[in-house]
Amino acid sequence: MDRTKDQTFFLSQMPQNALRNTMFPVGELTKTVVKKIATQSGFPEIADKKESMGICFVGKKKGAGRRGFQEFISEYIESKPGNFIDIDTNEIVGTHNGVHQWTIGQRTRIKRGSEPFFVVSKDAESNVIMVASEADHPALYADSFFTLSPHWISGAPDELSSRSCDKTLTCEFRFQNVAPLTKCVMSYNMSSTSNWEYMNRDSLIVSVSEPVKSITPGQFSAFYKGDVCLGSARIARPGPSLYTLNIGNCRTKIRDRIESSRSK
Repeated sequence: MDRTKDQTFFLSQMPQNALRNTMFPVGELTKTVVKKIATQSGFPEIADKKESMGICFVGKKKGAGRRGFQEFISEYIESKPGNFIDIDTNEIVGTHNGVHQWTIGQRTRIKRGSEPFFVVSKDAESNVIMVASEADHPALYADSFFTLSPHWISGAPDELSSRSCDKTLTCEFRFQNVAPLTKCVMSYNMSSTSNWEYMNRDSLIVSVSEPVKSITPGQFSAFYKGDVCLGSARIARPGPSLYTLNIGNCRTKIRDRIESSRSK
């Protein structure tokens, strides 16, 4: 199997009855082998076709005859100008044409000195995008996240509800197709009424072994146990960032550094 072309991330929401009736005729072959077969079978134009690296109907970068994602989406969703706000200083550092044009972790065209700003969070109601001036700013990292209702391909893992264990599951996850797998521990989230607290099987809380960058609401997190994809769930929100928790006194150090640079 070609690990770089593993499609389980995209198939992680399929039900088991559909997968039972699905065939993957080239699933055991690498792309190089498939291209060689295409050439030998009289389809050199397929073998020589340039590989698409972006969204095929959108394009990846601006240029002559090209359009980027922001240009594409603006054809369908009306612009709604708002502000970029620096998370460290709470100052307005630029403007944008709508939160729908940006994603968490994306680099913007604005800078503080030589450092570009990156999207930390978005608020559709206020139309504000919070940004941070470092690619590895602690506001971009969190060590937990919450999901909406999980889809389990072959049923919910026993570890999450068995009375013989602590109702947690240790496995691995990714929320981007090419991202490396990261170890995590998950459990059903807890909800409550005015009278009692109960296990909510329509939500997971996932704790990761090391902080993960740019956990993005709306994206799917696929879960794996060894080579088996267990299923996936849509991310509802990340847990508090390292910046919010002030891990290693990071928030104080950053603000002191900004104040020091301004006083020079």
